[in-house]
Amino acid sequence: MNSIVNDREAQLRYRQRRQLDLANCRHGLSQNDFSTLITVGHNLKGNGVSFGYPELSHLGQRLESAAKTANHQMASECLEQLEAWLARNRQL
Repeated sequence: MNSIVNDREAQLRYRQRRQLDLANCRHGLSQNDFSTLITVGHNLKGNGVSFGYPELSHLGQRLESAAKTANHQMASECLEQLEAWLARNRQL
């Protein structure tokens, strides 16, 4: 059974960690190293919903798929979407 984390401090820390994930993914993508993107995408897919962010779960699924097929363009688009999501949700 999935339970959504309602602790605002935990949600804030979660969003802050996604900033680090974004930086790590951008670095990995610049090196054509898709392993980090696979891991981050997989983790987003699994835990986004638990923190009340289902859109991150969907984004994680797409990022993981793009990375597994080494689709640089799609992975880059996913990272742009993650960056936009983080900007929109920075102060929640």
